[in-house]
Amino acid sequence: MNAMVDFLKRHARFLVLFLALTSLSYFSLFQHGPMNAHIWRQADCLSLTQHYYEGAKFLEPEMHMQMGDGFSSGKTTGEFPGMYYVMAQIWKVTGMNYWSYRLFMYFIFAAGAFSFYWSLTKLFKEQWLVLSLAFMLIASPIYLFYGISFLTDAPAFSLVLMGLAAILAYARNQRLLLFYLAMLLFLIAGLIKISSLIAFIFLGGVWVLEILGARTLGDRKLFRKHLGELPGFIAVLGGIYIWYSYAKSYNVTHGFKYTYNDIFPFWLIESDKIWSWFYGIITDNILAYFPYPILLMMLMMWLVNLFSYRRLPLIAWLANVLVISGGGGVLRVMGTALQRPRLLLHCLAHSFPCHCCAFCLADGGVGLVPKATEIGQEIDCGPCRILLYLRHSNVAS
Repeated sequence: MNAMVDFLKRHARFLVLFLALTSLSYFSLFQHGPMNAHIWRQADCLSLTQHYYEGAKFLEPEMHMQMGDGFSSGKTTGEFPGMYYVMAQIWKVTGMNYWSYRLFMYFIFAAGAFSFYWSLTKLFKEQWLVLSLAFMLIASPIYLFYGISFLTDAPAFSLVLMGLAAILAYARNQRLLLFYLAMLLFLIAGLIKISSLIAFIFLGGVWVLEILGARTLGDRKLFRKHLGELPGFIAVLGGIYIWYSYAKSYNVTHGFKYTYNDIFPFWLIESDKIWSWFYGIITDNILAYFPYPILLMMLMMWLVNLFSYRRLPLIAWLANVLVISGGGGVLRVMGTALQRPRLLLHCLAHSFPCHCCAFCLADGGVGLVPKATEIGQEIDCGPCRILLYLRHSNVAS
């Protein structure tokens, strides 16, 4: 009881602000079914969940659209259906309704948001800065909107935030249990939304660099138990490969594929439509991520970070450069699909913590906070930055 009271006191400001923000945003939405953008895709998620509720086997997902087996069944799959299966079990208690589904998504969203906030508290002492950065991300229209949607984008992004928080904790005390917790969270995130693996891939690159001798946390390494950590990276990659191989085989067997598990590069756009595509991105879709002033601030921070190599832990500088490159890669290969704003959740949102947090960490008068006073604090900030890498941060989601 005392531990709970102490927890509430320490994080009261965040909890009150978070509840206020989400109450104002979500209060009238819990009873509503699919709405606004991507209604068809939200309906797919509900359809898969309902079939599990009605008794479908876990490895035989099915939906109402009868396009499989010669138009006689709806057997098909895309992302790992674990979330739909869990939600179906909840429905067996609450009954089949929208509010319980949205509430389930809300808890995942809240856990991801708190993980991001907690990471910031380990990085900065200034409460105003922690809350400002936390709510700047949480209040991103695209993250907030999809936070209680029926889609897997926001939950995957939230799981990445949790995984990065676990990596930060691992960097601080080197307990392998925390490392494997992070890998589990990354695996689940990748299974339900493969584009959310940007952070995991970046961390894998850091692991390889450190094997080659690089020290990414000041005079230390983030990963110091390479043989103990290798199975975790292999398990994530193996799990992703196994599921999507099964999904492909399952869809071929039943002749029905309902997801766009493919690339849509912008160079396939007709030449006379390139400008209208680009204009739509910069005048409409990108605003689902952040308003122009914040986007401009992030661009300026990215430029400052780019030339702050000596002021930042190597891992923070690399995240600032490479994570946004990963998002840019998604932008390039998924260009023609970006009329679906939810893709911005993963290809852009990861950049927010990378730019803003690295900028705040830079010393010598560049950052918004004083130079770290403790070596340990400055060293640990790197993984937190990754933590903040975010994501899909995103919500590209």
